[in-house]
Amino acid sequence: MNKILTTSAILTVFSGIAAATELTLYGVVDTGFTYQHAEGGDDSFAMTSGNYAGPRFGFKGTEDLGDNLTLGFVLEAGFNSDTGTQGEDGKSF
Repeated sequence: MNKILTTSAILTVFSGIAAATELTLYGVVDTGFTYQHAEGGDDSFAMTSGNYAGPRFGFKGTEDLGDNLTLGFVLEAGFNSDTGTQGEDGKSF
């Protein structure tokens, strides 16, 4: 329930400023299959997260402040694509 409230609060804030800013939602999902052969015939086959690049999603944007000033931001969060758990000890961002 707390995660839903946090997510809805973040989206509410972004929806309020989206009219005055350039906002991009992006993400990467990197999931692969790993085959490992060990001496003695114990083979394993598993789905793994983050084989090449860590799975993540984020918000990136800029705001024109006037007088040739621009403010930029990046807010990014990682997750495990095979289990769905958050990547940084349960922290949102």
